[in-house]
Amino acid sequence: MAFSVSEFNTKFLDEGFVRQSNFEVEITGLPGYPQSTVHRVDSIEIPGRTILSVDDYSPHGYGPKFKIPYDTIFQPITMTLYDTKDMSLWKAFKQWQESAVTLNPGEGLKISYYDDFIQNVGVTIRIFPDDSQDKILEITLIDPFPNLVSPLNFTWGSDEFSKLTVQLQYLNFEVK
Repeated sequence: MAFSVSEFNTKFLDEGFVRQSNFEVEITGLPGYPQSTVHRVDSIEIPGRTILSVDDYSPHGYGPKFKIPYDTIFQPITMTLYDTKDMSLWKAFKQWQESAVTLNPGEGLKISYYDDFIQNVGVTIRIFPDDSQDKILEITLIDPFPNLVSPLNFTWGSDEFSKLTVQLQYLNFEVK
């Protein structure tokens, strides 16, 4: 059967594709930041997962090796946010990070218990098929925490808005 461009175009237009720009992220319970973050997130990654495996032989001890899964790792996700004039988002993420690990000069490092820094912060990512409000995917991170708050860049040569990059680690995620 020959390739048909018109058939491809019809199939392409019927099925469609999700656009990268049709998303929103809601962060609730962020320490020191009572406002909504829905319109502050510039970009975000959807969570990924790696299955760890070990090479093994067949039960007879010979033959080709095959992979046996034994654990899973959830990859951290990165999001970029537009900060406020008073830098309250940066301050909120710094405060959240310091609830996990605090470095006080002269006192050393203070590391908190997991349950103490996994506060009641909710991170929900919603994906939409188009400009409508009918979501096609909702992902909620379970027990997220910011393992990285990137340095902020400031320069005299630019008048652009400042963007804050945060990497979130999480225990798991739920898809609705």
